Amino acid sequence: MQPRPAPERALPGVHWTVGRVLRHPFFFLTGAFLMLCHLGGQFGPIGAGHLTLWPGAAGSAPLVLPSGKFMLLYGFTWTGALLLLLFFPRRLSLSARLLIIAGLALAARLLLLPHPASDDIYRYLWEGRVFLAGENPYLLAPTAAPLNSLAATDPYHPLINHPDLSAIYPPAMILLFSLVGQAAYHPLAVKLVVLCFDLGTLGLLLLLLHRRGLPLRHALLYALNPVILYGFAGQGHLDSLQSFFLLAALVAHGRRRWGWMWLFAGAAVQVKYMAVVALPFLLNRHSWRWSWLAIAAILLPFMPFREAGPGLFATLIHFGRAFGVNGPFHGILRLMTGEIAAATTLCLILAGLLLGGLLLIFHRRTRPFAPLSPDRGLYLALGILILCLPTVHFWYLGWILPFVALYPSNAWMLLTLTAAAYFSATGRIYLGGAWELTWPYQVAQWLPFGLLFLPELIRGITHLRLPADQRPPASVSVIIPTRNEAAAVGSCVAAVRSDPAVQEVLVVDGGSTDDTSARATAAGAQVIRHVRPPTAGGGRGGQIAAGVAAAVGDLVAVVHADTRVAAGQFSRVCKILRRQPGVMGGALGARFDHDGLFYRLITAANDIRAMFLGISFGDQVQFFRRDAFLACGAYPNLPLMEDVELSLRLGRCGRQVYLFGGATVSVRRWERAGAGHALTVIQLFTRYLWQRLRGRVDAGALFHRYYGPESEASLGNKSRLAAAARRRGA
Repeated sequence: MQPRPAPERALPGVHWTVGRVLRHPFFFLTGAFLMLCHLGGQFGPIGAGHLTLWPGAAGSAPLVLPSGKFMLLYGFTWTGALLLLLFFPRRLSLSARLLIIAGLALAARLLLLPHPASDDIYRYLWEGRVFLAGENPYLLAPTAAPLNSLAATDPYHPLINHPDLSAIYPPAMILLFSLVGQAAYHPLAVKLVVLCFDLGTLGLLLLLLHRRGLPLRHALLYALNPVILYGFAGQGHLDSLQSFFLLAALVAHGRRRWGWMWLFAGAAVQVKYMAVVALPFLLNRHSWRWSWLAIAAILLPFMPFREAGPGLFATLIHFGRAFGVNGPFHGILRLMTGEIAAATTLCLILAGLLLGGLLLIFHRRTRPFAPLSPDRGLYLALGILILCLPTVHFWYLGWILPFVALYPSNAWMLLTLTAAAYFSATGRIYLGGAWELTWPYQVAQWLPFGLLFLPELIRGITHLRLPADQRPPASVSVIIPTRNEAAAVGSCVAAVRSDPAVQEVLVVDGGSTDDTSARATAAGAQVIRHVRPPTAGGGRGGQIAAGVAAAVGDLVAVVHADTRVAAGQFSRVCKILRRQPGVMGGALGARFDHDGLFYRLITAANDIRAMFLGISFGDQVQFFRRDAFLACGAYPNLPLMEDVELSLRLGRCGRQVYLFGGATVSVRRWERAGAGHALTVIQLFTRYLWQRLRGRVDAGALFHRYYGPESEASLGNKSRLAAAARRRGA
């Protein structure tokens, strides 16, 4: 075996200096985002900022959007968080990435602390105080006569919502907030507790992402989402505690600490009863002996309040039967039945059937390989729960956002934006109406989500039906398609061969007339000649298909000759796919070796397409499980758009991951073709997708449009000349 040569640094690396940081778009976006958070903290009551869309003509009323100004601020915050995700600096050390994410998250939350607290906080404080006074808040509502003397001295008693109803929250929360009230009887004290658990959730999420080898920037989907910022730091809802304990249970599961796992899971149920849906997904042949700890964690906090008996759940049942706001399935069933209680009963039945079916699929799929991580099951279970609840407040979406960071979803991310329609209900109060979320705003919130969620659901069900590749990948075959790449191929081969996971490098040459083959061989690659016309199995797709047929590695990665892959990236890919058997493949992602604004925008556009559409291009270093993918179908033998077709086929066969970097691409092609090259790529990409949708793809015509009408003839002539030269040499 030839020794692996050290990789040539043909493309410049990145050296982070103060000046470079200050010039980076992320720096300016961070300032703008924090300014939005400051405005949110100082905004005041949400409903007071209504927006006049149309002043109205003579004799007609103006068109007003309730809470419209806050909706705009919320939408800008959501957009800013997305831009920060896309422009997050690459090639930073682990400690630098953690510091930036944690620092930005903390700063945003501190700026939002002055935001008006939810009236739920006053109930938290009151019920804790009632318990300290020796009374049972499950038996006595805030307006109960025995509490009159206590109410007379309480500054927040007039602000409590639903004062005629007794406690609804689990007893552990009453015990917790009795301690908080003893320390400081103030809404800010509650907010700080909620904030600490929120930041703890972020820390656990970063740990889970790091263990899975996924980009830490995914944590920004949680850390900077306005649902999280306004729901927890702004309004102070206790749901952050549920997310913290559920993620703590997942971390304990990964370390096989079954006792701690069940304790954390039981604690999550004591924050929100709905977290009970998580328990069956944590059960496996190793952990079941410790499950009594979850039961103990759930039942013990009830002991100080046991005299309430059935009254412990009286208010919870009342809310389910008498209230129904913004529940998507509940709203539809309510229209059909005409009754809230009937719709609630049907939603409970629907949720039970969906959760039962999900649990059956999950355990049938994982039992032979337990203990696999249950996070996918928890993700789907929480999604079902949110869709089936009678009432869905905007901060309920915070339950699922930690899992969206692990499994990005366009549908759920869009819902966190359209959730801004929820605030119209508060705005109606300031316009002289009642708190009510009318149907146009519910449609605006849920319809876009449904249009995206349905194909995601179908794709997810398809993935569950496919057998997961449980074999841990250990080797990678790198395929480099070339034609006249003598100047670049040597350093490209050397770069990929430096990774210990790379078993072989296959350079598939499409008829070069220069020294490409000789230099590839000298660098340690195996050269395969594949000279065919583009319309007869040639072109880049044909070359790669020939390489896939000859490859022997567990994974196949496609690298273009002008791309340099950073050290250790393929080992990282193997690690990710070992820990996530349901992932079929994906792309590393790449940046250009030029820092101009134009190239940054192209990189951002590539990131958006790969992450949110699941379609990567060839220069983003695509990879896939060889045997599992070929069992689903052949590699797309297309002269052009083979990379797009590969992404679409991978999406049918399993999940994909996009890793936001790990490779650097030369700008030479873009400099030679000019800025118009971007428009050509967009046009051909769009035309291919349209032709594919219609079932009539003409890849040959697209090839000629990209390379020119003489491309095929030129390739054939050059191949014949090269063959003649070799015969003369012989």
